[in-house]
Amino acid sequence: MPDQQAVSFTASTALCAASGASRSHDSRASRTAIVWLGLLVAVGCVTPAMAQSLAPTGYWEFQGTGTVTNESLTSSGTNATDVLTIGGLAPSYTPDGIVGSAVEMSYSSFPATQGAVKFLDMNVAFGAGSTPAGGYALGDSFTIGSWYYVTNISTGGRTYVWEGATDYDLSLGSSTNNSTTALAYNSRTETLEVPGALTSGTWHHVTQVYSSVSGTTQMTVYLDGAAVGTTAGVASSTIADSGIHLATARTTVVRPLYGLMDETAVWNSALTADQALDAYNRGLAGVTLTNASTVTGYAVGSTDNAWLTGANWAGGTAPGATGDPTSTDSDIAVVGNYAFTGGLGIDMATASGDLALGGISFNSLAGSGDLVVGNSAATSGTLTLNGAAIDGATNVILNNEGGSNLTIADVQGTDSGQQLTLQLGGTANTVLAGSGRTLTVATDITERNASSGLTIAGAGTVALSGTNTYTGTTAVNAGTLAIASTAALPG
Repeated sequence: MPDQQAVSFTASTALCAASGASRSHDSRASRTAIVWLGLLVAVGCVTPAMAQSLAPTGYWEFQGTGTVTNESLTSSGTNATDVLTIGGLAPSYTPDGIVGSAVEMSYSSFPATQGAVKFLDMNVAFGAGSTPAGGYALGDSFTIGSWYYVTNISTGGRTYVWEGATDYDLSLGSSTNNSTTALAYNSRTETLEVPGALTSGTWHHVTQVYSSVSGTTQMTVYLDGAAVGTTAGVASSTIADSGIHLATARTTVVRPLYGLMDETAVWNSALTADQALDAYNRGLAGVTLTNASTVTGYAVGSTDNAWLTGANWAGGTAPGATGDPTSTDSDIAVVGNYAFTGGLGIDMATASGDLALGGISFNSLAGSGDLVVGNSAATSGTLTLNGAAIDGATNVILNNEGGSNLTIADVQGTDSGQQLTLQLGGTANTVLAGSGRTLTVATDITERNASSGLTIAGAGTVALSGTNTYTGTTAVNAGTLAIASTAALPG
């Protein structure tokens, strides 16, 4: 085989703008490259997702570019809120969010007054309080949740993810100066420690659930989808009826967050453990809270590597439909920080030769090592991916935002599996690889419908090494496409 040759292309900004394409998670890359054997690959664009589910009462997606001047509630668009600045330096949008873009607060020093650091005031009322103008009355049972990324805790003080506007009845912030342990409060009298919640350089998701029964409110805290604990409860009447400051503490205290926030939401109900885990898994998959697909994450801490074992997945049911290659199942399977070894195996004998779902998303925030998904049976089978809205793009079949590489292979680990064919369920199919990551499809790629093709997106590398027979185009929106042989690009 001749030496591979790298060729760089510049995606057409005018073409993408005209078609309404949105930025992918790693869209800072402005150039695309193809590693190939003298084959021409077209340039294309990825369009934004439109879907609905898990609906919050208030939802801030932080989608934008440049300086933040105000941020409206995504779910209603009726509650525009002011963003206050420091010395003319306002928070800004960054493309490096957990789902699309995020808001970034990066201040060089503590300001003299709290009024200058308040990023966003959630205009909500708790308990029996009346609905504030342009805001929401959440009632006695409610939930607050957000993704955040701390960039600096060595600022000589404490840092807060959120706190009540007038006091610390409802808050999440560092326990002491420069501490990575957060304290969550329930009416100033009950606290839960959340160790590691403020570790720098890592995305975290916290959900605080306030559940009230017969005048008593308990607080349950979830860190990265796992329950930290539940308080004994306090009188609901003792919780201050006020709004919430994001990325800072209450009005009289200077404790700003240095970092990023994304996918912040409030609900006027107490989320269940499964719903809190779902919110976390959606972020891992790059899926919004209003996406209609079922998102199922691999169970945290599971050491078993069998895909079809329901107990290995959150909610107890493995994603996908078995035994039907025509299925249009839209489940999204999410694998985060996994504990198993030997790859994730799909037993195609048990699946009656077929497993169909929307897409597979890998996001190991702590870096669990490279992940291989393959066939664990001595029977050949077909994995059909129908596409889903993931990470700001539509029709995504594979997404690698993990700390390592993802491979779809014939054989899982060292097991004696036979061939695993990847079938394109739709005609448009997007493969996303994050910056610095490689996503390899080593299986043969076929199609259910004629003229089905692939779009390569993200700033990483997508490698194709099978003998592929789909008949559509292979388009590169961003990143690098590596071709092992001419057989990998049909036609």
